[in-house]
Amino acid sequence: MALLDTNKYFKWLISVLILGAFFTSPARGEEIGADIRSITVLPPADVTGLNVVTPLQQHIGEYLYGTRQYVVQYSAYSIPGFTAKDLQQTFERLDSQLILYSYVEPQRLSLFLFDSNRPQEFVTASVPYAATDTTVLTLQLILNTFPAAFDALMNAFYQGQYQPLPGAQVAENKFAGDEKGLTRELFRELSSMQASSTYAGANFGIARMAANGAAGSTVNLSVYAGYSLNSDIALQLTLDVFTHLMPSARLNYKLPFFSDKLLSLHANFGAGMILGTVAEHRGFPSQNLKTGGMLFGPGLGLYIPLAGADVRFDFRFLLGSGSVFLGTYGLTYYL
Repeated sequence: MALLDTNKYFKWLISVLILGAFFTSPARGEEIGADIRSITVLPPADVTGLNVVTPLQQHIGEYLYGTRQYVVQYSAYSIPGFTAKDLQQTFERLDSQLILYSYVEPQRLSLFLFDSNRPQEFVTASVPYAATDTTVLTLQLILNTFPAAFDALMNAFYQGQYQPLPGAQVAENKFAGDEKGLTRELFRELSSMQASSTYAGANFGIARMAANGAAGSTVNLSVYAGYSLNSDIALQLTLDVFTHLMPSARLNYKLPFFSDKLLSLHANFGAGMILGTVAEHRGFPSQNLKTGGMLFGPGLGLYIPLAGADVRFDFRFLLGSGSVFLGTYGLTYYL
């Protein structure tokens, strides 16, 4: 009789355990692995000349899929810029929780991770290739470097080592100064890599004229086009429209300041000529700036790089047959 009661007890205990396991399992509609996040692999930025974009993107996707920690998708979409607004638009377009972007250089492989939960920040990691004096950079060497770069990226991600996007106001992150400098350098390269030597743009602002004891201010529209002779020097032709029509030619030089910042400072010097009068200004007779009169002077520009474009703030001062000060801002596109 005691043996029978013991068997009944064990049957009852097993039944309770089974029921407990059932009721503590995920609720209906809650799938196992529901915390797996979606990640989109964008085309890598390749400056090696090895044409690794497609095979590397495919390799990254297969590697992520093999971890079984992500819902992986590919996209040919190019991020329009690296501001918080640009990334928000990218997340909405791709409908992804994470975005992985890679930058392939001759010396290193860099990865950038953007998280929809922290849209004003990003995480990055950069790993040099395991090369010797006799090693030639190949696609296979780049592919072999990816796991180490991805591990470094995930370590930074789980440690919360976020960097602010350009213009974002976020709390100070944990990166040391040297790492911040490397991150800014990478971002500058990414922002400018699609920039060609030829550019064009338009600015809007004010013009202040003075001559013959009279002065006046009005709005100014500048349209311009230029050609970069190298990474620091560019030749630019500008047409300014205020009360007068004034074409000018200028030589821009990138100053060696803000080397660790996401902006650049440019000095320039140029010459302009008054072609004619566009509109009369009350208090400043148009004849004060004579048609055909030449003006010369310096200028200063502050440029904020985006992907394939710049936001520019320009200040110019010209003297000659009169004086003209121009302060404008606008957008420049690389063609």
